[in-house]
Amino acid sequence: MELIFDRDELISALNSVIPLIPPKSAFSILQNILIRIESGKVIIAGSDLDVFIEKTLTAEIAQGEKEKVLLPGKKLLAIAKEIEVDRINLRIAEQVATVLGIRSNFTFPTIDPAEYPEIPKFPDGASFEINWPDLWKLIKAVSFVASKDYSKGAMSGILFTSSGDALRIVTTDGVKLGFIEKRERFGPEFSLIIPPKAFDLISGYSGMVTFGLESGDSPKLFGIKGEDIQITGRLIQGPFPAYEGVIPKEFVGELKVSKKNFESTLRRVSLFANTTTKAVYLDLAPGLINMNISTPNVGAAREEIEAEYEGEELKIGFNASFMIDILRHIDSDRIKIGFTSPASAMKIEPEEKGDIEVFYLLMPVRMG
Repeated sequence: MELIFDRDELISALNSVIPLIPPKSAFSILQNILIRIESGKVIIAGSDLDVFIEKTLTAEIAQGEKEKVLLPGKKLLAIAKEIEVDRINLRIAEQVATVLGIRSNFTFPTIDPAEYPEIPKFPDGASFEINWPDLWKLIKAVSFVASKDYSKGAMSGILFTSSGDALRIVTTDGVKLGFIEKRERFGPEFSLIIPPKAFDLISGYSGMVTFGLESGDSPKLFGIKGEDIQITGRLIQGPFPAYEGVIPKEFVGELKVSKKNFESTLRRVSLFANTTTKAVYLDLAPGLINMNISTPNVGAAREEIEAEYEGEELKIGFNASFMIDILRHIDSDRIKIGFTSPASAMKIEPEEKGDIEVFYLLMPVRMG
């Protein structure tokens, strides 16, 4: 096999695939990428066993006796970045890969491609098309809430639910919850839990994508396919937490405030927060709203906030880092925070909403 790549295109393709390579794995084979020739095109693939990515790129196929080769992906990317040529020649012969430059060449052993895990076929039991940038905007608004602890199962994923007339995306880590729903005719009905890394891999794509799902009541695989990229993977098996029951419907108090002012006050006051709990406190009463914290051996801070508050007098604490993260993802100049009690979740949302329903829940910090 001999392939000639445009250097920049090869680097771009490798940068799309290599983020999926696990930094550590009991299966060392996953540190490699699979390069194969198919229908006159070159496809570079990578996997962590849960998700598979395939990136198609153009290349001159000088020789193609072998259809597949397995190479150390990070090493190939490092060479491609450092070699000073416009076109990179990759030659495979007798289980040895050679990257040729004008005045240099690099050789390293290949691995039998038969050892690489089989890449699932794109599921086509049910499918729908959607403009990816529009969908990515919805995903990005809530995906940060998903738990980073994979041992939490469904909470480490993103819940996708379609009623046919609306798409709902929900994430939670047990302390925070993100909810976004767009109402429009959307295609088949489904409820799936998808690993966030699948969407991160295609985050920079522009254009239409096709979602593919297995048929049946309990699908195991999903797929996302664009013009030059395809992602297939295993769905996270539920059950997803029963989140609807914790969404507050009535409030004892409601705060309306400039997002910028609230966030800047929070950043200043939280300089004196406990480094473990990150807790700050709100004192709320009509006509008087302030944020405060007092931490032994650290110091104290108190700042009044220009805002509107209606409801009962209330003192409530919350994790400043979590709140700042939520505020960063709200696309609005003003926010509204609804309170039910010092021990119940607060609801944070834009004050003005368009055709998209979006809000976040944040559990308070227990008063010390």
